[in-house]
Amino acid sequence: MTRVPSAAAAAATRRRRLAVRAGTIAVVLAILVAPAAAWSFEPGPWRLGGGEALRLCGADAARHCTGVTPGGGRLAQCLIERRAVLEPGCRSFLDRAKSAELTVMACAADARRLCPGVAPGGGRMIACLEGQRASVSPACIRTLDAASEQLRP
Repeated sequence: MTRVPSAAAAAATRRRRLAVRAGTIAVVLAILVAPAAAWSFEPGPWRLGGGEALRLCGADAARHCTGVTPGGGRLAQCLIERRAVLEPGCRSFLDRAKSAELTVMACAADARRLCPGVAPGGGRMIACLEGQRASVSPACIRTLDAASEQLRP
């Protein structure tokens, strides 16, 4: 005799599936909603992440960093610590993020001084700094050159 699940059992199964799906969505939303905290390396105009971070590292974060509360760089640190098991796209993103972090640290003062009205994103800040190369600090020039070299195909 085949046992037909009761309506209550079917409802409980649906709730469990929704809870699992909600947990996965919560991790992905945390990455999406908190990109400034999880992926930015300095407050202000320099930001890295958002859609690209979610697209390239969202599945890895959901798989390998489920217990990590986003913010303060904790999610990025979790991914960096598990770099060896991440998908190639996420590893590449983390490498670019590290390069961007070094550039931000070396160029933040120059960007504030030379490019105050430039909207961040799309390479506009770097283009602004490159356009004023004669006024940019030597440390910033070195990191811009190194980042450019690293990102060449």
